[in-house]
Amino acid sequence: MKMTQVSPRSNKVYEFNYDVWLGKMSIKVNNQSSTKVKRLIYNYTEDLETRTITVKGNMLSGFKLIDGDEEIVMLRKLSGLEWVLVLFPLVIGVLGGAIGGGLGALAGIGNAYVVRQTKNPFIKIFVSLLFAGLAFVVYILVAGALLEAING
Repeated sequence: MKMTQVSPRSNKVYEFNYDVWLGKMSIKVNNQSSTKVKRLIYNYTEDLETRTITVKGNMLSGFKLIDGDEEIVMLRKLSGLEWVLVLFPLVIGVLGGAIGGGLGALAGIGNAYVVRQTKNPFIKIFVSLLFAGLAFVVYILVAGALLEAING
């Protein structure tokens, strides 16, 4: 997932790449790559001076980059309504065990992506219900196919 923000104060362009599956991160400032120092600490050079960037947060709580005394929000945190919409599909997990939980988690991840990108609350609710409904339909189809295969 690639996120780009321009600092309103320093006018720097921050590019934050995060691999959702592996958890790997990389940061570029003004199209210049940074080097990883520690787990969440990166260095880059600006005007022959080494600067440090610290990464705060995660996919759920949102990502922030701390560059000196400047804080750049790369991925905002979810609001209360958005959390409800993201977690709603996990109800399938309670009803459907591992298969339902996996499908509910996939729908929740899709919801998290959509609710951060959309400003209209009605569209957020509609898409969340759509993802949950699709996950439930897929669960019913998979569970039905498994029962048919087991019972012959």
